[in-house]
Amino acid sequence: MAKSKFSAQEKLEVIQAYEKGNSSIKEVIEQYQIRLSAFKDWRNKYNHLGLEGLQPSKSWTTYLKETKLQAVHDYLSGKYSLAGIIIRYGISTQSVLRT
Repeated sequence: MAKSKFSAQEKLEVIQAYEKGNSSIKEVIEQYQIRLSAFKDWRNKYNHLGLEGLQPSKSWTTYLKETKLQAVHDYLSGKYSLAGIIIRYGISTQSVLRT
């Protein structure tokens, strides 16, 4: 897991830069030099968990096999988006779920 070069407060500033409506997502991610998937992860976590969702992880998270299987099953069912699954199961990022 790569350490984020952004603090929770900086992530919030990136989200707010977009939400003010003066810039498109493309402009914001180019300005802050972040991946679109990172921006979407940050925004989703902030919308569901507030500033706490933007805090960096303090340790590696392990997931039970049953949790991983249920998360994949729920995603494949089409009832939940990838972003919804990571929030629902407390998975750290979309790339972790994809793996």
